[in-house]
Formats: sequence, structure tokens, C-alpha cells
Amino acid sequence: MLTAIASVESHFNPNAVSEAGAQGMFQIMPTTAAALGVANPFDPREAAEGAAKHLARDFQQFGNWNHAIMAYNAGPQRIENYLAGRGKPLKQETVDYLPKVTDAFRRVDLETGRDAGQPPRRAQRG
Repeated sequence: MLTAIASVESHFNPNAVSEAGAQGMFQIMPTTAAALGVANPFDPREAAEGAAKHLARDFQQFGNWNHAIMAYNAGPQRIENYLAGRGKPLKQETVDYLPKVTDAFRRVDLETGRDAGQPPRRAQRG
């Protein structure tokens, strides 16, 4: 699932920065990164660990992968309000996010963890 999220969030770009200020391969907002203990969201390993905590926390709260994925994008409070029929409707970005991530997940080669939609990496010569 993390591979799918990184694919959708940044196309695996560890240096990505969104207009909203989300950072790194997993597009973690600075306040969220701090809450997750991620000091450097541009470090792929550290960001992946933070994204895993983020997604696990959302799954624990909602008990449903679809809602957890939507919460990763929109924030758990917004999804909680949406599910309870309170607050504003979901942004189109969030509505579109779930199928993008699930489609990317279907492309993931479960043996290697690589996005099957990405070209293979060339072997580095020593």
C-alpha cells in the first residue's frame, strides 16, 4: 500500500513539494511529520516509516482501508465528519484519491514491492 501511496502522491520523487506544503515522496505536511516523529520528510526511509505510522493510525481509527486511505489524503477529522454526515462535502481531490491509490496498488508487484507501471531500474555498474 505504501508503494501505491508514494506513486500517487509524488511519482516516487523524494524531493517533491506540493503547493499546500506537503513534502517528500509521501507528501507529508510538516505538522503531521512532526507528530509522526519524521524529522526529514525528504529522506525516503524516514518518510516511509512516517507514512506507515500515519496509515496504521488511520486504519486503527476507522477499521477500514478505504477510509484510512481517504484520511491519509484529507485528514482523519474531515473523514470522521464526512462519515458522520457533518461538515463540508469531500474535496474532489479526496474523492479521486481512493481509486488512484487502489489502482496503483493493483499494479504493485507484490514480490518486489515495485510499481509494475514504472519502468524497471537499470542495473548500476561498479
